[in-house]
Amino acid sequence: MNNHAFISLTFFCLFIPTLTISAQFKNSQQNEVGRIYNAETKTINFSGGETSIEIKLYGNEGNFSTRYSDQNSAKKKFSLFAKAGITNSKKFIDIDEFDFKENNGLLIGLSARWSFDDIYILKNQKPFQYETFIASIQYSYDKFNLYDPSTQITTKETPGKLELKFGWNHYCFRFKKVNNDYSHGTTIVFSLNGSYNPLAYNSSDLISFAEIDNDVITDGNVFAVKSFDGKYGMLDNGVQTAELALSLPILFDYKLEKFAYIFPVPYVSTEFFSFDKPMWNVGMALGFASKPIFGQRREDKDPKTTALRKFNNPSSLSIGVDWSKQGNQTSEPNFFITGNVSF
Repeated sequence: MNNHAFISLTFFCLFIPTLTISAQFKNSQQNEVGRIYNAETKTINFSGGETSIEIKLYGNEGNFSTRYSDQNSAKKKFSLFAKAGITNSKKFIDIDEFDFKENNGLLIGLSARWSFDDIYILKNQKPFQYETFIASIQYSYDKFNLYDPSTQITTKETPGKLELKFGWNHYCFRFKKVNNDYSHGTTIVFSLNGSYNPLAYNSSDLISFAEIDNDVITDGNVFAVKSFDGKYGMLDNGVQTAELALSLPILFDYKLEKFAYIFPVPYVSTEFFSFDKPMWNVGMALGFASKPIFGQRREDKDPKTTALRKFNNPSSLSIGVDWSKQGNQTSEPNFFITGNVSF
């Protein structure tokens, strides 16, 4: 293991045990299809193509009031976050071969979140349907070796990408009436996420390659390699892309004893390209958490509030499977795992 790998591994070993993982959902193309977030949590995001950290720069809060009384219905918050990290052109992060100079690019970004924290439980009145919004701008560049078949030359490339993203969550609380208030049940989230990338490159057209050397194994029908050496194809870094996804996280209040809290996230997404046909993905992610997204009912001393429930970002991880279709080509099932660490 080289010095870069040792430093990276030491960082994760020291800090990850003190953090928790919050709910973020991506499809097999590493495009975001849904996210459960508030306006408070700082995060470390990880996937095959990105490792980054988000830190809050500014925050403000107030109260939502009900339409029919002067009672408070939720604690609302607005926050600004800064984001920085590294990109990775492989499908996975190989710590043993980590080499920032050769394999990793950089990313920076800003985001704004409008969300809520506590939900107030009112007597004889179901909680209102709440909404959250997120908007961000991010610039990143990848770094990889590119073998161009037209020139038969391998070059180091660093194509850039500018992303404008938005997200909208609509929370429908299907709570049941317990002890004269609505405090237990199921929450259904309609999550719409999209992005526009005015600067991008044709990443979906490029395939991975490995150089032929002593590690190549052939048997007349196939050949196998141990290493990833770069991308193969003709690079076009002047394209535009866009993404749109609709997901439906279903958050249950119930948890079986000695089992993780599980919530399904069905979704459908599409990605548009200026250089190719749209790609569709349909699939399902499963979130595994240590506790529900919303905490247990507790009393509040505020005279405008009967009781409240905390909007958590619990320790969780998502595993998914989807199928993609582009033109007349349909993929086999794609299995993947994503998440992000919050603290």
